Amino acid sequence: MAVPDKYKEIGSFHKYYSGKEKAPILTIFIGGNHEASNYLRELGYGGWVAPNIYYIGYCGVVLYGGVRIAGLSGIYNYHNYNKGHFEVPPFSRDTLRSVYHVRASDLYRMKNLKNQIDIMMSHDWPCGIHRHGNEEKLFQMKPFFKEEADRDQLGCPPAMELLNILKPCYWFSAHLHCKFSAVYHHGNGLITKFLALDKCLPHRGYIQVIDVPSLSSEPPVLKYDLEWLSILKGTESLMHYTSRMWNEPDPEHEVPLPSLPEIEKSFDNDLTIPLLTIGDFSKEATRIAGENPQSRLFCQRLGIDNPWKLKPSPGREDERKGSGLAITPLSLPPPIHNPVPYNPDEIFIDDIDDDDDDDDDDDKRLKLEEPELSSATPTANVTVDNNKDDVATSDGGNNFQDDNKEKEEAEVMQE
Repeated sequence: MAVPDKYKEIGSFHKYYSGKEKAPILTIFIGGNHEASNYLRELGYGGWVAPNIYYIGYCGVVLYGGVRIAGLSGIYNYHNYNKGHFEVPPFSRDTLRSVYHVRASDLYRMKNLKNQIDIMMSHDWPCGIHRHGNEEKLFQMKPFFKEEADRDQLGCPPAMELLNILKPCYWFSAHLHCKFSAVYHHGNGLITKFLALDKCLPHRGYIQVIDVPSLSSEPPVLKYDLEWLSILKGTESLMHYTSRMWNEPDPEHEVPLPSLPEIEKSFDNDLTIPLLTIGDFSKEATRIAGENPQSRLFCQRLGIDNPWKLKPSPGREDERKGSGLAITPLSLPPPIHNPVPYNPDEIFIDDIDDDDDDDDDDDKRLKLEEPELSSATPTANVTVDNNKDDVATSDGGNNFQDDNKEKEEAEVMQE
């Protein structure tokens, strides 16, 4: 996990992971830049990280009660954007960070979506979204944002491109440790309501309840999205998982996708996401490198290879053998402390934050004292009222508001 050493202590997630505790509401989340990347990498196409807590993957789309929810994990870094997902555990200090950088190949897959997206989640803000809300108030809260905004570097440029292509009803983000709302007008009466969330800390705007209308009579069950499955399978041959540059196909060349009935048949006409989580843990069991059972099953059903199966990376075999590290999917191995070779070009996170780290650097510049850091990665806590066919998603802080008119009513809950 890429965080300063002072934050490296076990919290309460292991209780949810083991099933001792259970999230009271179905929670769908994306990754940011302070997650357990080795675990999330096992679930590159998504999966349950704990009972009732579902990770959407590096990117993905799921259905819940007829509401279509999409997500893009990670943050933008132009150095790694055009590479494949090449990182494998054990991570070096460099790959511990690059593993959570968004990739052009993921964006390409998402840009192939044609059907309406109801909710989109990203950790990074779409670049330039600040211009469609109260940016004056934003710069008062975070004065140092203005310089980045003036350089057109506040946010993720590919995410803004995706916003203009998908035109989702809602877009939720985090990362910048403040609450901010905006309304993006696409023309022809189409809008996207944007909401950024603050840190999950007392007296901060980090949660908001929103009713999302659903015209579907689908039961409140989490399902795979058929169009997304077709895109994953149809674009598999275009992907690579190395540090080589990935070249997006010519826009004039439309990639043929398998038919939706064909995909549905491969899932036995049941797109319900199976509830596969942790098994019984045995101290005597041999801990070996392998693949996550959820990813293995998903890829088998879709008829594709599992790119998230742990494989030795070129030049790392000796390091792997000498580390004593073995990774078992869905288990909690004891902490292993390995010596890291000295790198004279390295910038240590404890000394200075890099451009793509969102620890407390912004708040330190404001000289604010706050409680211990807690992740503000957006989640969609989803419930469905069968009587209203509405979906409530629990996210963060502000009500959406248009600069010229309406304020949407929303119930805001803070500690």
